[in-house]
Amino acid sequence: MTETNSTRPSGAGRSWLRWGCLILLALVAGAIVLITVTIVRFLHRADPDRQMTIQVESIRNNLLAHAEDGVLTDEEIMRVTSRDSDGDPQARRGQKNVSFDTAVNVVTSSLFGSSGKTECYTFTITVPLSRSSTVTATKLPSCESLVRAN
Repeated sequence: MTETNSTRPSGAGRSWLRWGCLILLALVAGAIVLITVTIVRFLHRADPDRQMTIQVESIRNNLLAHAEDGVLTDEEIMRVTSRDSDGDPQARRGQKNVSFDTAVNVVTSSLFGSSGKTECYTFTITVPLSRSSTVTATKLPSCESLVRAN
């Protein structure tokens, strides 16, 4: 009589072991991808330059929304630019456009702390104020003109 070695795994047992290893490998790879995407998103949100671009675009869109009714008051300008609503935006109202200078501030947070950025822009809204008005934002080289004005 011949003896059989019962300690060796059968063909079906080896197949399950392979599938188990492949599933475990896929889960680990998925977790690594998920963690990497989360870190990249977090770092992307913590970028002050990107947040500045988003903030300026938000101000442009809000100014356009407020101009749709044909009126853009000083209070609306102050509210859109996140300044004291009782202040004077020093808007220059001409025959072809309404323009004003303002500082735009952003603060971002990350694992390494917070960082802020301030840039000054001239926002110009074409007249007549309506849904078809355009709003442009032009970055100023410095904020000195705003400091002197106050």
